Amino acid sequence: MLYSLFLLSFFVFWLVSFPMAGFLLDDSNLLPYFLTGHIIGLFLIHVYPYIFKTAYLYFIALTSFLTFLFPFIERTTLIISFIGFFSAFLAVATGVSLRSANTQLVFLGLAFGNLSALALELIPISKNIKFLVLSLVILLPLVNHGTSLNYPPSIKDRNFIYILSFLFLTYLIGGLMYGGFMDLLNENSDFSGVGLLPYTLSVIASYLIVRRKLPEELLPLLSIISFAFSFTVMHLDARFVIHLGIYLLELGFGFLDFYLLLVLYKKENPIQTFSLGFIVVCFAILIGYFLSSFSAVKSLLLFLGNLILLSVLIYVIVSNFQRVKVKTYTFGSDEMQYVESSETNKELRKRELCREFVVELNRNIPEYKKKLSKREEEVLILFLLEKSYREIAEELDISVSSTREYINRALNKLSMDKEQLKKLYKESLFYNTSNK
Repeated sequence: MLYSLFLLSFFVFWLVSFPMAGFLLDDSNLLPYFLTGHIIGLFLIHVYPYIFKTAYLYFIALTSFLTFLFPFIERTTLIISFIGFFSAFLAVATGVSLRSANTQLVFLGLAFGNLSALALELIPISKNIKFLVLSLVILLPLVNHGTSLNYPPSIKDRNFIYILSFLFLTYLIGGLMYGGFMDLLNENSDFSGVGLLPYTLSVIASYLIVRRKLPEELLPLLSIISFAFSFTVMHLDARFVIHLGIYLLELGFGFLDFYLLLVLYKKENPIQTFSLGFIVVCFAILIGYFLSSFSAVKSLLLFLGNLILLSVLIYVIVSNFQRVKVKTYTFGSDEMQYVESSETNKELRKRELCREFVVELNRNIPEYKKKLSKREEEVLILFLLEKSYREIAEELDISVSSTREYINRALNKLSMDKEQLKKLYKESLFYNTSNK
């Protein structure tokens, strides 16, 4: 877990300090070259994942080497394009590491990375030494590269495509921020690094929201609200208002980046999933950046930002009308959702009785042993209802490996194997009643 946390922190540290219009990138016009190279690298990984498995360590080493050389080379457009291409392998390696960590605590690396970038900007050392620091920290995957890279083929479900489309529209605002709004901040401030603090706060807030098991849809909602307030206050001309507007944008992207990682983290094949997700984000930022180049005036930038927000809201409303209606069925203290067309009253009754069976099993575990957790109960219910691991994972919005882990953990607490559990259930009154 610590390895994944550090890897994400170092990757974000490198990204925010340097190629993503960081304080070490003197010319913000180089950002499109980095993004274009990055998209090409991500596309290659997505289409040919075996290339990533065999060569990612070499490409990460090349990323480090070119980062160190960057301040000494004049042809910066070419070198930043190659850095973008090679660093795609670093980005996906970071995603694979997050997936193997199996805890959302590692997402706090977003916050630590931004704070590290702020610290590096404040430290009074030469620019060349700062580039050396960045080139060294991204070598972490070469130190520990024991993560398994064997995953089943990625399955692109309809809901995932819907979320990616939403993220594409929203990250267009990111392109506007890099292409136009950051210039406004630099014109009105002697130190732009403070903008990393609201981002850090929103990442921490996102983690607390997820940890308290609040709906994760709150994260994109909070990001949209932040963007809307940002565009509203920036209509005023006061200097402090421009600062506030930019900080609200940073706040919104903290929520949005956390949500992006959360969505990609839950999918089964991190190599293809993270590469696809990052392609969508980078392409959106690239388009937003070019849109901002046609809007040198602040009022036009704000108009574009509001237009994109309106498009996001329209897309969400229309897509929700087209998606399958979901009902909520409540029994006991739990709420279970089911697709209206595929569940019957008999099946719901079977679920309820199966749940009562699992609750009874849990109650009979001796006091000196650990009881089943709420999640373990949920997984066992679906397992006893003859659901496959993949079906259980999709219904509970967890990974297949987590499903397998919950079942094994529950069986250990119950001191029985799968066959014994199924036999006990089928011999019980709960099962016989549900099949009448």
